[in-house]
Amino acid sequence: MLSSCKNTTEPSYAQFEDPTVLKQHVIDSLDQQFAQLSSTSEKEAYLEEIYAQDQQARFSNREAELNENSDSISFQKALQNIYLVDAINRYEIRAFLEKYDYPNPSDFSEKAVSTPWLVIQHSDLSYREQFYPEMQSAYDQGFINVDKFSFYLKRTYEMKYGERFKMPSPFKPEEEIDSLIQLLGYIK
Repeated sequence: MLSSCKNTTEPSYAQFEDPTVLKQHVIDSLDQQFAQLSSTSEKEAYLEEIYAQDQQARFSNREAELNENSDSISFQKALQNIYLVDAINRYEIRAFLEKYDYPNPSDFSEKAVSTPWLVIQHSDLSYREQFYPEMQSAYDQGFINVDKFSFYLKRTYEMKYGERFKMPSPFKPEEEIDSLIQLLGYIK
């Protein structure tokens, strides 16, 4: 994770002038941390740290929004920090889901179970669409509730079509989900 990008063989500071070296160093550090996860409690702590980093970046940005104008250097740095944290979190969640699948609520805390959903929520359309199968599976297994899955689909729809999804009332949440899946061209 971002807060612990320590490696026993640190490259020299000059090497960090090259973005490719910096990127690879961060990825190597993340991969080393990820490889050390063996117990459920370690995996849970890993997910909870990702959650905390996501929320801390957004809290810092909210403070900057309240105290600065959007053109200020402070505001721009806070926004850039969100982009950086989101990029790292996407990398970590992709690796976690590929290796361990979506966290089961019977084994993990609510915060840890919510972390993949949260990271995917804070992603662009391409990433969201890549992870539709995982989100559908998590919903089908009861790992995420109807409200979270619906919110994910509605935001994806809005990003894809540039408008909010509207469905005539009354309807059941499951009907809304089925309609969104169809309109987004996904397979259930």
